[in-house]
Amino acid sequence: MVSLKFAYPGAHGGVPTRKEAGVNAICEPAKSKVEAGGLYLSGEDLAKIGYLYLHDGAWDGKQIVSKEWVKESVTPFIKAEEDYQYGFKWWLMPLKNSQQYVWMERGLGGQELLVFPENQMIVVFTGWDISGSAGPEHEHEYAARVLAAMRTKSCGAQTH
Repeated sequence: MVSLKFAYPGAHGGVPTRKEAGVNAICEPAKSKVEAGGLYLSGEDLAKIGYLYLHDGAWDGKQIVSKEWVKESVTPFIKAEEDYQYGFKWWLMPLKNSQQYVWMERGLGGQELLVFPENQMIVVFTGWDISGSAGPEHEHEYAARVLAAMRTKSCGAQTH
């Protein structure tokens, strides 16, 4: 078993990060597959991944990830736990009373990125709960609360 660690600026193909992003992977070379791994990102940097996907892989006018890959990766590929689907490294949580999915990245201890494409909204949770009280059973509730808190779909000022 080999452990690989990387830390380098611009780890996300040109998306600016606040500091160096870290990547850690443990793999077994004979089998050529990653056994475990992780990214070390700030909440702000995690949100940038959501922004990149909301904008079809473009960042600051530059195509970093192909539109085709973005679309394919957030398309249901297999049925996962409960009512979830799974794309290519994206958990897809169905919204109640909708055909739309929330695109999700799940991390250790409740670290989560939720992308609501229909609402053009990105939500990041950076809590640290390794006891197991945060998890899939609460994600529908989180999504419902976030959507209920939205007042309008735009940030335009209202005049009286």
